[in-house]
Amino acid sequence: MNSAHEKILRNLLAFAVLVAIQSSTVPFATANTLLAVPTAGDLEVLRTEARSYEHGEGVAKDPLRAATLYCDGARYGDAEAQFSLGWMYANGRGVQRSDEMAAFFFKLAATQGHEQAKKMQRFVGEQVAPMPECMNPVTSESESEDLYSATSPAQEKVFGLVRKLAPEYGVSPRLVMAVIRAESNFEPSAVSQRMRRV
Repeated sequence: MNSAHEKILRNLLAFAVLVAIQSSTVPFATANTLLAVPTAGDLEVLRTEARSYEHGEGVAKDPLRAATLYCDGARYGDAEAQFSLGWMYANGRGVQRSDEMAAFFFKLAATQGHEQAKKMQRFVGEQVAPMPECMNPVTSESESEDLYSATSPAQEKVFGLVRKLAPEYGVSPRLVMAVIRAESNFEPSAVSQRMRRV
């Protein structure tokens, strides 16, 4: 990759980190502390990314990656992500069908007033599974282990920069990758919608 592309990628990463930092609701964290809590906008980006993988919209269909992203949102209290993950378990969509696991996520969403989740609870029953591992708090070290798989050398370079820089700012590497995908889909010459408004 030539230096011009590397400079563009560094700028893109810096923008993604800044977007994630600006939308954060807690102060900066160090690499040894819990990551910043995502805002509603951050959670929407994760949900959009998860739906893309669940349905194969613009990316290769990958239900396991979708479930991982939904669980990221569910862990931070996103009722829509909780419902979507419950739906995947209730229907066996890319994950092993489990009424108990579906009930776990539907109950979380229903507690927040999600009407569809309340209705779905009747179909999956009241017995809930124990809290799944993906709902445990995430530290920067554990999150960077399962980031994304690159589909090109350019993406691998971006992933490397994200793995290196995001923890220094206390920002979730997965969130930064979701912002980059949403803002530019890894296209170095793309102009962010946010930047167009300025």
